[in-house]
Amino acid sequence: MVITGRNAVVRKVVANGFPPLELRMEELNYDTPVKIPASPLAVALLRRRLDCARYFISTCFFTRFDIERLCWDIKIRQHVRHFCGRESTYILHILSNKPLPLVNLSLVAISSALSQDFVSDGPNTSYSLGFIEKVESLALPASLKRALLHQTPPSGICCKLWDEIPIGETVYSPACKCLRCEGQG
Repeated sequence: MVITGRNAVVRKVVANGFPPLELRMEELNYDTPVKIPASPLAVALLRRRLDCARYFISTCFFTRFDIERLCWDIKIRQHVRHFCGRESTYILHILSNKPLPLVNLSLVAISSALSQDFVSDGPNTSYSLGFIEKVESLALPASLKRALLHQTPPSGICCKLWDEIPIGETVYSPACKCLRCEGQG
């Protein structure tokens, strides 16, 4: 969905509680081919879908790979610098130099732990219902459950505004209320 530019579908999936997953490997071709997990953010950056990358960052739709390796791996940075353009490089730079709040890191850890069995079960598994049920069963405040399910105001940003999402700041754009998309993107 990210590669083909189906932003409305991406937005709908994220806003309906689908967890960020690394389902397959993406091969980067340079001097020595490297296979990396195809997280939504990595695919958006490596395929020059910067509007999607901005959306994933604003909603904190990160996988463990995004936090642990995407911004720090030298080969990935070289690939982005040579093949993906200046703005992709800038986004990686911002992500590596701006520490994420502890609550965001905790949400990534919880989400990764809850969705681990979905990743190992393969592509024919029904993901969202099981994940939503797991999150709902946790003894957490409602606000944390909404954050785990990515049902926060940044998730409601209209697809037409994704290019305008600020990356280097902590200010989030409000959910869209325009008549054109009625908040559905």
